[in-house]
Amino acid sequence: MKLEKETTYGLCIGAVSIFGLLLVTEGVFGEGVLGAFAAAGAAGLSLLAGLAAYPLGKRALAKGLFANAMVFSLGAGLHVAAARGNAVIAGRRLELMVSAAEKYKAKYGKYPENPEALAPEFLAKVPRAKYTLLWGGFYIADGKIMYVSPMMFMTSGYDMAAGRRMCTGFPGLAAILGYKVSGEGHKYRR
Repeated sequence: MKLEKETTYGLCIGAVSIFGLLLVTEGVFGEGVLGAFAAAGAAGLSLLAGLAAYPLGKRALAKGLFANAMVFSLGAGLHVAAARGNAVIAGRRLELMVSAAEKYKAKYGKYPENPEALAPEFLAKVPRAKYTLLWGGFYIADGKIMYVSPMMFMTSGYDMAAGRRMCTGFPGLAAILGYKVSGEGHKYRR
């Protein structure tokens, strides 16, 4: 089967765009869900444009747009898979961090104030929470071991005092960035 020039062009544009979005959103920030929404939106727009072009007799253009929509749909799935993979990795590594923090508390009578306090005595080295360029590590703030989750720059982790996993949301991200959260109105101050 020979692809027409417009179809090939649409496939190339779609593929380059998807992998660019994947690199930026998941690879840099670990924010795969945002990339998935962008890819799904681009797939929808390509599909609508193809449906509009087809009745106007621009069948080659419509085929290219439909191919583009397929690539963007595939890209949305890749984004979700990358975000889910990073979340699973972070969850498993969080268990290692919690175990080391509990050993630290048993020896020193308090929880560590930063992840680096756990290595090399309780961990050979502090693991990365996930594979991203930014915000890929573990953080300890407000008595919680946290990492930036793939859900719109929120944090997940473990509350050491309560002894349970939790989602800290935006206040957790503020704590990681060095802001103190006070009151129910969530006023942030450094």
